[in-house]
Amino acid sequence: MYGEKIRDLRKSHRLSQEDLAQKLDVTRQAISKWEMNKADPTNRNLKELSDVFNVDIAYFIGESFENNEDDKEKLDLKKEGKNFFFWMISAFIGFVFFAAYYFLVMPEFFGVNPMEMPYLLITIYMIIALISFPQAYDYVGDKLEDLDYNLFSKVVLPIVYIISPFIVVNKIVKSFI
Repeated sequence: MYGEKIRDLRKSHRLSQEDLAQKLDVTRQAISKWEMNKADPTNRNLKELSDVFNVDIAYFIGESFENNEDDKEKLDLKKEGKNFFFWMISAFIGFVFFAAYYFLVMPEFFGVNPMEMPYLLITIYMIIALISFPQAYDYVGDKLEDLDYNLFSKVVLPIVYIISPFIVVNKIVKSFI
């Protein structure tokens, strides 16, 4: 019952039985028995398997969709579309608040013409970078996992923040091509 699903997921993630056994803190023989349907994993093991393979636990007990690549791609595209939609809404709301503050509050309370204020363009760019940073980090984060903590936090992360609008635009352009 579980064997084929575990074996397929393990192979698709390019894990050996030994690698999976280490992740789950069980023996390689246990993984082998599960895959040959000679033994069933415990509920705790099923939960850990679902975490390792990033699938719902219902997948193992037969209540989820078949592991069909087309369905998986459609679900990924829907998720990506929803994320992009919410990102765009967040960006729009951020710009509305920024514009209201900069062009309504600043002249009224501080008596300053916003167009004469220095750093207007850099401020707008930094707001765009702030909004796009989570998306950009999602795109490049996996590639940065093995870096030293100090190098990552002091050099790479600020660079990713600064170039995040370009990373997001690049990802959007690639998705439409």
